[in-house]
Amino acid sequence: MKRYAVGLMSGTSLDGVDAALIEADGSGGSLRARVLGHVEAELGPVEAVLRAAAEGEALPAVAFLRAGRRLGERYAEVAADCVHRFLPPGATLTLAATHGQTVCHAPAEGLSWQLLDPQPLAERLGVEVVGDLRQGDLAAGGQGAPITPLADLALYARGTLVVNLGGVVNATWLPGTDAPPEGGDVCVCNLLLDGIVSRLHPGERFDDGGRRAAAGRADEAAVQRLRGGPGFAAAPGATLGREQVPPAWLEGLVELGLAPDDLLASAVAAVARGVAGAADRWPADRVVLAGGGVRNAALVAAIRDASGGRAVLLSEEAGVASQAREAAAMAVLGLRAADGAALTVEAVTGARRPATGGRWCRPAEPRTAEEKPRQRPRSADPPAPAGASPPEGFPPSEGFLAGADRLDAMGTPELLSFLHARDAEAVAAVTACLPALAGLVDAAVAAHAAGGRVFYVGAGTSGRLGVLDASELPPTFSAGHGEVLAFIAGGDAALRSSAEGAEDDPAGADAWLDEHAAGAGDVVLGIAASGTTPLVWGALDHARAAGATTALLACVPPNRLPPRPRPEHLLLADTGAEAVGGSTRMKAGTATKLLLNLLSTALMVRRGRVWGGWMVDLKASNAKLRVRAERILREAGGVPAAEAGPLLDAAAGSARVALVMRKLSLSRQEAEARLASGVAGLRPLLGPPPPRGRSAAAG
Repeated sequence: MKRYAVGLMSGTSLDGVDAALIEADGSGGSLRARVLGHVEAELGPVEAVLRAAAEGEALPAVAFLRAGRRLGERYAEVAADCVHRFLPPGATLTLAATHGQTVCHAPAEGLSWQLLDPQPLAERLGVEVVGDLRQGDLAAGGQGAPITPLADLALYARGTLVVNLGGVVNATWLPGTDAPPEGGDVCVCNLLLDGIVSRLHPGERFDDGGRRAAAGRADEAAVQRLRGGPGFAAAPGATLGREQVPPAWLEGLVELGLAPDDLLASAVAAVARGVAGAADRWPADRVVLAGGGVRNAALVAAIRDASGGRAVLLSEEAGVASQAREAAAMAVLGLRAADGAALTVEAVTGARRPATGGRWCRPAEPRTAEEKPRQRPRSADPPAPAGASPPEGFPPSEGFLAGADRLDAMGTPELLSFLHARDAEAVAAVTACLPALAGLVDAAVAAHAAGGRVFYVGAGTSGRLGVLDASELPPTFSAGHGEVLAFIAGGDAALRSSAEGAEDDPAGADAWLDEHAAGAGDVVLGIAASGTTPLVWGALDHARAAGATTALLACVPPNRLPPRPRPEHLLLADTGAEAVGGSTRMKAGTATKLLLNLLSTALMVRRGRVWGGWMVDLKASNAKLRVRAERILREAGGVPAAEAGPLLDAAAGSARVALVMRKLSLSRQEAEARLASGVAGLRPLLGPPPPRGRSAAAG
C-alpha cells in the first residue's frame, strides 16, 4: 500500500523553508520512497527572530513562543502548497514530519531545542504531525545527528555517498551490501561561506551562484588555516553547527588581508577538500551532492576537482531534487516513526541502542477511540500557496510569486538573481514528471519500432519549442524528417511572429494531422503550458478518434485541466506562478524545453542512435559536424587520423556506417545492409565503445 507524507525543513543557514512530498512503499527497514515534488519558499518575517536567536541574542520567552507559532504557520502555508501541487488525485496524505528550527543543540547534556509550534500545520493539513525526531537518539546517549542516513537509504541507491551541502556538510555512505548506512558531519559549509560574504559585502547574504569565488584564487596558507579551524577540526562523530563559526573567527579571516574573492575561493577550496576527505573515508566511486550548496557552481567545480576522478553527480541525476533531499528525509523519518522503526544508526550517532522517537501533534478536532486519525484528501480547490493564488479560472502561472512585488525596483544583479532562482523551480517540476515521462518514452519507442511516428502539436512558446525540438533530430541523430513531426498554431509564420488567436480554434490542427495520416500506431503529444489551449485539446480528441496514442505536456497541477477525456500520458510540470505573471515563456517554457529534450533524446538513445555517449548517427553535413564525426572515428573507432577523413567520405558522411565498415571490414553497402537488418544500434554489432580518453586503437 502506498503512503504519502510531506516533510519540511528550514536548515542551519536560515535560507528558507523547503517542503517535499514523497510516495512510499513498504515499511520500517524495507521502506522505499520517491519524491513527487517539492516547494521552496522564504521564511518571511519570522527569519529575523530566528537569526537573532541563533546568534545568541537574549530574547524574552514570549518572543520564542511567537516565533514558534509563526514558523508553524509558515510551514503550514508551504506544506499546503506542496500537497496541493503534487498529491496524486484520489490519494490521501498520511502525515507531515518536520525537524523544526534548531535553536540550541547540546548533545553532551542530551539536550536539543527544535523551535516549532506544529499545531497550525496539523490544522491546515488535517493530519498528524511528528517533529523533534532526534530526541529518542539523545535519550539513548547519542549525538542526535546526523539524522538522515536511514532516510537516504530509502531515497538513493546503495553504493552511493550522499553529501549534503547545507550550513554544514554531512555525508551518508550507503554500502553496496546490506550493511547499515554510515555517515557524519564533515565540515562547515554555507555557514562559513555566507558569513564571509555578509562581512565583505554588506547587504549580500550569500555568493549567488558562486560567481565571487569563481573570480578569486585560493590562497594555500588561508586554506590550511581554514582547515585547522573549529568548523573543520572537529573529532569524528561530533556534530557541527553555528557555534563552529564564531563571529570572532570570521572576523579573523577577514583580517587576513586577502582580496575578498580570493578569501571566498580559499573557503570554497577548504570545503571541497573536506568533502574529498569524506569520500576517501569510504570506498565511494559515486558521490551525489544535495542541498542548497549545489547552486554554488564554484563549490561544485572545486569538489569535482578535489575528488580524484570519482563520479560526482548532482542529486537531480540520482532522482532527488537537490533542494528537496532534507525535506524528503524528514518525510521518510516521519513514516519510520509511525512504524515504530529506528530513526538513527547507533554506530553513526554514538547511541547505546537503536532509537525511534518523535513528538506527535494531532488536529484539534475531537474523535472517538474507534476513529482513525483524520486524513484530509486533496481538495479540488487550491489552498493559499506560498505566494497567492490566481483569480478563479486563471492558470497558476498568473498567480502572485512571493518577492515579485519588488521586481521593477530591483537593480540588475538582484533582478537576474531572482529570475534565475526561479529556473530551479522548473527543474524541480520536471523531476517530478520523470516517472510519467518514462511511460511516454516507452510508448514512443514502441511506436517507432513498429513504423509509427511522434507528433507534437502546440501554440505560442509551446509550439515553437516543439518545432525546435523536432527540427534538431535529423542533423543530430540522422532521424528521418517524418519520424518526429511538429505543428504550431498559425503555421510556420508563427515561428517568427505571434499568431495568438490561432490557438483558439479547436480544429486548427485537424487538417495537418489528416494530411500526415496520424492514427493507429502513432503518438500525438499536445503541448500547452496553460493546459487549456483549445487547439491542443481539439488535436488530441481528433488523434484519439483516429486511433493514435495521446499525451499532454502542461505546466499545471491535475485539477487545473479542463473536465474532458484525459490523454493516456500526462506530463504535468507544475511550475506555479511566474515572476512576470502569466509569462509562460519563462519557467513553463524552461520546463517544456527540458521535457522535450528528455523525451526526444531518450527516444533516440533507445532506438540505437548513440553508441555509449557518442553521437554516432550524425550526418557530416557541415564543417563542424565533419570535425566531430572524424573525432568519433578516431577516439571511438580507433581510426588513425590520416584515415578518418577518407573513411568518412567512403561512408557518405555517416559516422555510424563508417564505424561498422572499419570494425567489421565491410563495404559501405554491406555495412548499410547490416544496419538495416533490424539491429538496434551499434552495441549489438560492435560491443561497448572504449572508455573516454582512451581510443580503441590504444587497446
